[in-house]
Order: sequence, then C-alpha cells, then structure tokens
Amino acid sequence: MNIWRKGIALSFSVLLAATSSLPGVAASAATPGEVTVVLAEPQVVRKNLPWSKASVKAARALIAVDRKNIETELKRLKLKGAKRIAVTYEKQPLASESFADVETYGTAFLPWHFSANTPGDSTKAKSASFPRDQIDIAHYLTKLKKDDCSLENFSIFNTATWFQPDKCEVISPTPSEFLRASLATALKKSTLDVGSYELAKLKFALVPTTHLRLIGRTLICPELSPLFGGDTKIPLAESDGVGGYFISVDLQNRTATFEFLGPDQVALASGATKNAGENFVRFFASQSTA
Repeated sequence: MNIWRKGIALSFSVLLAATSSLPGVAASAATPGEVTVVLAEPQVVRKNLPWSKASVKAARALIAVDRKNIETELKRLKLKGAKRIAVTYEKQPLASESFADVETYGTAFLPWHFSANTPGDSTKAKSASFPRDQIDIAHYLTKLKKDDCSLENFSIFNTATWFQPDKCEVISPTPSEFLRASLATALKKSTLDVGSYELAKLKFALVPTTHLRLIGRTLICPELSPLFGGDTKIPLAESDGVGGYFISVDLQNRTATFEFLGPDQVALASGATKNAGENFVRFFASQSTA
C-alpha cells in the first residue's frame, strides 16, 4: 500500500463458520467458490475538507494562471478594436459516464471560446479555447461571468456604450472550490482498484480443491503460489487514502463477500501537495496526469 496508508484506521472483522451454517447464508444454498462483490459508492467530494496549506497555495497559483489566460485574450481582442465579446461553447471532452455528476461542482464543464467583430476584419476574431487544461474540471470554474459582455466601460458621455451589455468580468473559484473539483477529477480518472489483485486470488482460493487456513487476519492458500509468483497470502482487509477492501469469508462453505472501500477524502485533502514541475495538485501517488 502507498504512503496514504499511514494513520488510517480500519476495523478488521473476519467471519469464520465453525459449524455447517453461517448467519444470513444457508449452507445448503451456498455455492463453493462464490465471491459476492460489493462496489464502493460513487464518490462526490465533500465540501469543507481540510485542505493542506501546500494545496491551497498551489490552487491559488493555478487559478491565477487561468485568470491571466482569459484576461490576456480579452486585452488582445480589445487592442484589435473589439468592443463586444460573445462566448461560444464547444463539444464536451468529458462526456462519459464517469463524469455524469460534474454539475455538483458548479459549472457545465463545457470548453468555450469567445469571438468579436473587429474593424477591418471580414470574419470574427476568435480567442483560443478555454480552459487550457480541459481534463481537470477545476479549471472550468474560472470563466467569464456572462456569455455576452462589453470590453468598453460605460460612459454617460458616450452613447455607444448606453446599450452595451455589462462589462466583461472574469470570475474564479475559491481555493477550496478549485481543490474540490480537482480532487473529483483525480478520483474519476483513477481506477481505484485497491484490492483487485486480492480479489483475483480469493476467487481461485475458494475452489473446492484448495487447502485453506487462516493465520491472524490473513487467508493462506498454498495453491496460489504457481499462479501468483509465489504469493500464497490474502490479507482480509487493507486500506489507504485511495480506497481499500474488506473480506468476510466462510471457510465451511467456501464463499466470501469482498467489499471495496471508497477513498478517505479527509486523508487525501490533508495530504495534497504540488510537486515541482507539475501543473496540478497531487492527491495520491498513482494519480493520473492525462
């Protein structure tokens, strides 16, 4: 397990059948080798997590970059003579089942660009697409306040500004809002398969021909050795910040329940950091960067 394991408490409970029956599982109905898998609940990152000082500092810097990118484009078009900006939304790059609940974090998460008519151009001047990082949903939270806005200040002495929309304004999330969305992205992009290896071993170990024994909180199966590189042990519970698992096993009937555990959001938030040379907040060691 990785460094997040430190300090995380896990309650171990092993259910062993000493007789021919097991509460809730009738011996006559049990199928040898059967493993019931219970998946972790889909993760919605909580509000008000205890973000580390390093992550808050990193979030402020990343938000500032997002703001500067937009403000630079606004200034460029204004220098070309543009007076009014219109936002156009683009195809959703995150359109997949794993991002079905992104509305929870405060925006539609659609890439966008803005365009404007400029003097002497037969076509509209167009900005680059925003955000520049279109994978981390946290960056979508820095955007123009309105989809139609003016680059000119209102002036009572300039009638051309009287009927213009509001002045263009860039809005940004708080560091906490940014980190919440960023952690959501990290969790959704990760397989969170802590325990998948043990689940594969367990399914083989429970077949009728193996010789099982329990030592402490570890299930021993000698027949695993040739298939799993000499490994004959299955810990019945493990956990780190990203997730984990818990096994209840009935040796009498050779059945088990394998429950995947969700990530420890408090541990991930308090341990978040930003490594030199990386342009994102890192919440766990195996975090995907693409």
